[in-house]
Amino acid sequence: MNHADTASYPVVDTNVDYYHHLQRYSALYRILLATPYSTNLIFKQWYRINLKLVNELDLALTGQQKSNCWLEVGCHLLVEKNKSIIPCKECFIECRPLQHDAWDSTTASDIAGFQNDSVGDLEFMVSLHDEGYVSSSTTASAKYYIHIYPRQQKQPSIMAFPLMIGPLSITEPSVHHTSNHILDDQWKEHDTSNAIYHGYRLQDNSFLIIQEDWSLGTPGKMWDSALVLSQMITDRIKQDPDYFRASHLIDLSAGTGCLGLLIAALYKSVYRNHQHNMPRITLTDLPEALDLIYRNRSYNHLEAYTNVRSLEWGSYQDVKNLLSEGPLHTVIASDVLYRPSTFYSLVQTLIWLSDENENQVDIYVGYKRRGLALCEERKFFDLCAKSFTITTVSAMPVVNHTVVESKTRTSPLEGWILNDGGLDNYNREMSNDDKNNNGTTPTKDKTPAIEQVEDEDDDPYNARIEKTGCYQENEDLQLCFFDTKDWRKCKKEMQAFRACFIKNSNNAGSKELIESAKHPQEL
Repeated sequence: MNHADTASYPVVDTNVDYYHHLQRYSALYRILLATPYSTNLIFKQWYRINLKLVNELDLALTGQQKSNCWLEVGCHLLVEKNKSIIPCKECFIECRPLQHDAWDSTTASDIAGFQNDSVGDLEFMVSLHDEGYVSSSTTASAKYYIHIYPRQQKQPSIMAFPLMIGPLSITEPSVHHTSNHILDDQWKEHDTSNAIYHGYRLQDNSFLIIQEDWSLGTPGKMWDSALVLSQMITDRIKQDPDYFRASHLIDLSAGTGCLGLLIAALYKSVYRNHQHNMPRITLTDLPEALDLIYRNRSYNHLEAYTNVRSLEWGSYQDVKNLLSEGPLHTVIASDVLYRPSTFYSLVQTLIWLSDENENQVDIYVGYKRRGLALCEERKFFDLCAKSFTITTVSAMPVVNHTVVESKTRTSPLEGWILNDGGLDNYNREMSNDDKNNNGTTPTKDKTPAIEQVEDEDDDPYNARIEKTGCYQENEDLQLCFFDTKDWRKCKKEMQAFRACFIKNSNNAGSKELIESAKHPQEL
């Protein structure tokens, strides 16, 4: 990903209409920190955490949505053991609404979380299950994490992705510690942190943790499409554990490394006793963006299961170096369509990865509609059409090995959350509501081509969606599937992915695009 100019969106609030437009496409919010948290804790001591709700663009709730916000959260305590992040069995955590203090202007809350506002708070306390069995020396050396998640609600007003903080140390109180000393210790500068993570619960009940650093801009955060693409890939691996068996997979412009590391963590468990079947996973990005990938790989102890390489779009040498390490089978990329000036180099990179490779290559691309005008999106697909045949298919989930019609609209999919409650019940309720309200369900799409629409889409704030036969009105999240395999193989993929199917046609247009990429021009 070309992060040299990471200001993909305005950095100052000078265009209110533009920000409102972007918020229209954000159904999923993040629980983030409002202030630093204490990292050195003491058992049986209450601590406060200040939170905020923002979307992927760091925009808070406004207007009626803000005043109607009611999101209760809970806490899980996790611990690192044997190179895994797992629920802590020796200790337990209690969570309660913020208690009112006479010296604090903050009013007491009825719930732990967010009450009619986009800022919230909670208090927590950690205790030992059996103080006589677990010694302080054991707990003092452990690394703990707190998983702050939305409690399951029948009709949630806000869909939010959980937050994880840590690592934390916990010790027993000294006889010399008074309550004032404890309070002073909490706010020592070296005892506080702003580090935030997101946790993915894996099949063995352990967690993959992904650190975000929003100060890095585009590559430092997990964008919505990465969450959806993560779910799609996870579902595929659960349905067919051998899907990526012994293959070479590239996470292109990996950012935080979430997608590639998630696949590695899943297969680490699947092939625990058959390491030779592990897929070879390479995470790529610009040199200045690789540090966060290295860190997240280290946090999850996946060094032996992944490679990290530098790759800049449009650099044939980078592609050549990558392919010299072995044949390629799959490319995954999330949220890579955000700046029209990079379209040529991106498509050229995909062509090189496909054409310069001895194997057939599948390319999965997660894309969410944001600031691009429809005419700009069309330019990207027109550019792809010079080398690929483009068709689209709708989602057709597999239930008991049978293809069924999808009754779930995009927003619950976008709001997929990995926590104890999950969104399974919510999705079922939403699906039933959709059918009751509309009396219709999405129809299966056969192979519609991207339809040319009127020029009214030149307005960058136009929220209308292309009528391609598989997109519902107001949908804004897509998973694209670029495949160079034969049609029968791809037909099988349609059962599991809502996708754009692009089959390599190896036509003369490929050479034309290569020449265009050598001399890029403004679209």
